Amino acid sequence: MNEYEEEPSFQVLYPKPKNKVRHLPPEISRLVEKAEAVKHIDYGFFAIAVGRTLEAVFQSYDVKAKMLDGQIKELKDKGILPDQIAKIAIGIKSFRNLGAHYKEGEVSKTDAEMIHDLVILILEYLYEVPGRIRSLESRSKG
Repeated sequence: MNEYEEEPSFQVLYPKPKNKVRHLPPEISRLVEKAEAVKHIDYGFFAIAVGRTLEAVFQSYDVKAKMLDGQIKELKDKGILPDQIAKIAIGIKSFRNLGAHYKEGEVSKTDAEMIHDLVILILEYLYEVPGRIRSLESRSKG
């Protein structure tokens, strides 16, 4: 390569991220990216990775429970998760279990798309909405 040639640069155009939630802590963002990376390889592994992501999200709220069921209940009892969001988290946990256990069945592409949409909804509720409220409040005080 001579002095007039530049190293090529690349930008990934496809697959585009389906949903990008702002205001995520770096560790949660990393886990979401890892889950999305395996989605098109194995839907069951994707469900497991999403369950792991939820565990990290819920543990960031200093829950005492070790298991996902208990974490969901604890956050619901504390008023952090409303009933409908808690039900969504329990549903995702069920698909995580389906993906983790060989003889229980398979997570389908349709299931994976739904799981993805629902985990994004939870992340938006816990991170995006509070971030937007903070932005709104700072602009209105402006």
